[in-house]
Amino acid sequence: MATKNVALTPEEKKMVTEVMKNARRQTYTPEKLCQLQKILDTQYFYWWMNDLKKEEYALDIFEENFDAYCTGFGAYKSTATAWARNAKYGNSFMNTAHMGHQPLVWFMDDSTARGVFFFESNMTYLDNPADQLEQYFIYCNDFKKHADGSWHISAYRLLQTKQYGEMHSDTVMAPDGYKFPDWEEIK
Repeated sequence: MATKNVALTPEEKKMVTEVMKNARRQTYTPEKLCQLQKILDTQYFYWWMNDLKKEEYALDIFEENFDAYCTGFGAYKSTATAWARNAKYGNSFMNTAHMGHQPLVWFMDDSTARGVFFFESNMTYLDNPADQLEQYFIYCNDFKKHADGSWHISAYRLLQTKQYGEMHSDTVMAPDGYKFPDWEEIK
C-alpha cells in the first residue's frame, strides 16, 4: 500500500497554531459552552452525514456559498449543492468511516468561530473491499452563527498530513449530468 506523508505549509501551520493559541486563552461562560457544543455538533454532523450517505444534508450545515481549500487542490469557491453533489458521487464508491478528534474552537466574536479537528478516515472501495484508503487531515473550518442560533460552515479547509493507499481518480468529482440518487429533502 502506497504511503504519502504531507508536511503542512507555513500558512497552514500558522492557521492551526492561531486557533490553538486563541482557543486556550478564551474565557468560557455557560452560554459560550453551549455555543461550543453547537459548533462541535455541526462538525460531527458533517462526518455522520458522509458515513450515512446523506450528503444532501450539507445544504443544512454549509453556507450556500463558501470558501474552500484542500491540500493539493488549493483554494476554490464552492456551494453547498456542489459540495453535496461531489460528495454523494465520491462516497457512492466507498464504505467510509470518518473519525474526528481533538477539537479546538476559537470564538473570533459572538457569531464567528474557527475550529481545528484532527481527522482520520478508513475507506474501502465497494467493488474491491481489499482496496483500502486511509487519509489523515486537519479540518480548519470557519463557522458562522445564523439568526436562529444554528452554526454553519462558512469556510471549509482540509489540510492533509498523511495517506495510505490511493484514491481512485475517477471517483472524486461527479461527471456532468450526474443525478443525485436517493435525495432526501431536509425538513
